[in-house]
Amino acid sequence: MKITELIDNPQVSFDYCIKCTICNTVCPVSSVFPYFPGPKYLGPDSERYRLQNRFPVEDVSAFCMNCKRCEEICPSDVQITHFIEEDKYRQKKTIRKKLRSLFFIYIDLVGKLATSVSILTNVVLKLGMVRLVMEWFLAIEKKRRLPEYNSGTFISYFRKNYRPPERPAMTIHFFHGCNINYNQKLLGVDFLKFCHRHNIEVKIPPQKCCGIPIASAGDATAYRKRVDYHFPIFWDILRKGDIITGVSSSCIMALNTDYLRHIPLEGESKEQYHKGIIYFNDLLEKMERKGIPLKIEKKYKRLIYHVPCHVKYSTQQAKTIALLRRLTDNLVIMDEHCCGIAGSYGMKKENYSISQSVGSLLFQQISSHLREEEGILVSDCETCRMQIAENTRKKIYHPLELMENNIPE
Repeated sequence: MKITELIDNPQVSFDYCIKCTICNTVCPVSSVFPYFPGPKYLGPDSERYRLQNRFPVEDVSAFCMNCKRCEEICPSDVQITHFIEEDKYRQKKTIRKKLRSLFFIYIDLVGKLATSVSILTNVVLKLGMVRLVMEWFLAIEKKRRLPEYNSGTFISYFRKNYRPPERPAMTIHFFHGCNINYNQKLLGVDFLKFCHRHNIEVKIPPQKCCGIPIASAGDATAYRKRVDYHFPIFWDILRKGDIITGVSSSCIMALNTDYLRHIPLEGESKEQYHKGIIYFNDLLEKMERKGIPLKIEKKYKRLIYHVPCHVKYSTQQAKTIALLRRLTDNLVIMDEHCCGIAGSYGMKKENYSISQSVGSLLFQQISSHLREEEGILVSDCETCRMQIAENTRKKIYHPLELMENNIPE
């Protein structure tokens, strides 16, 4: 069955649950939080009662990380997290959670204001009193280290400095996402450098946050408004046969998979939309098919790769590993444990201890590997990198950074 057919009718996937409970065995929350009943109960089991209006909304579903490990391993392709997310939307929220939802809904406005006075913002966000106020009013955990903001946005940098090649071998549309635009501008600059080296023209469509933090906050209306904003822009690009790409694994997963439940397309058009929004790994494959050889100028002694949950779910794991094997002859792959942060999930006060408990096994594994031999840490996901760096005190890089920079070993 095609992915678009499955997402057109999530109820189809619900009927396919065979109660094997394998989803529970890979759930990172169930293993550390005994009050969390697991994806099988909160997903297809409870949905049978919800459909008959015989089952109360379970507040405990808010502890689901949406890591999608349950869906990745499900033998019947049940869309477990779809049912759990819908349950989150039905929950009543406290005033603090409503305020926090507004913070994520207007994350683009927050980012623009923060980057305009980035030096002051970065200092203020480290003050203990400010963190206490954020915890009190927004329920954002005061112990969680927040990402620093760029001096100016990436899109401003692009407009001032980017010059397209005269005769490009290929043209792509770049979804930079919030992380690059507000927090990690240099990763976006690395992407531009990569495209320049390979004679690829970069265009940037109008865009806002992909909406994952909004969905996590439990606001279905605001999330669907975000989908409605992006869809006509993206579809105008994709129906012409162009592609949209990005270096954030979670953003691309949201755009090319999660959005499918809400966009007004059917059949082949929906499949075209799904296949037209691709992750960086798929861009490399398209380059090779167009006769644009990948230029690798640096080899590293040892790389230690943490596989993000959404990379596994999007079946990108093997492709990232193949890329990293071109960058080193000594690659360590860590794909067993979740880092625990799950985007904005681990920033919330009520989830912080769960987030740290989930990630503890990964942090121990990383420390063990680094005791044996030095190596460079790598991961595709921005929040995974933030979580790992915070808890191991080690720098960690996106694969693109390794390709475009001479990272000291």
